[in-house]
Amino acid sequence: MGKKPQKATTLKWFNALNEIKNELNNNNHVTFQEFLSKHNISALWRTFLLSNNILYKENGFYKWNEKIPVSYKLIEKFRNFVHKENYIKYNKETPNLFNMPSSAKPPKTRKTRTPKVEVQVSTNPKSELGLIRSFFKWLW
Repeated sequence: MGKKPQKATTLKWFNALNEIKNELNNNNHVTFQEFLSKHNISALWRTFLLSNNILYKENGFYKWNEKIPVSYKLIEKFRNFVHKENYIKYNKETPNLFNMPSSAKPPKTRKTRTPKVEVQVSTNPKSELGLIRSFFKWLW
């Protein structure tokens, strides 16, 4: 999958999510943008939390689902979500290589050849040759 994520980022997200959870449960917040700006985290966190029912709206205010604790497993799930989102975003036209069988080979294509066309000259080369020879004789 590439480079292993740094511990600093994981710790930053863990602390930010704990603060967000406490703030949402203790106070009423209409927007989530303030948390994204305050903790300098990606807007994909909001999408991820809402799509997994970790974050929900109650009477117009954001609330954290108490059944789901902040954990490193949650952060790992977010990383997989981001990887999938980016893959879909940037590879819409390419096939999903992760789901293709390993024995699948692309179909072979045949090269098509164009037939050679012979060009025929309609002038008589003997008469031209005769003219040139007669010209050279005249020069001598």
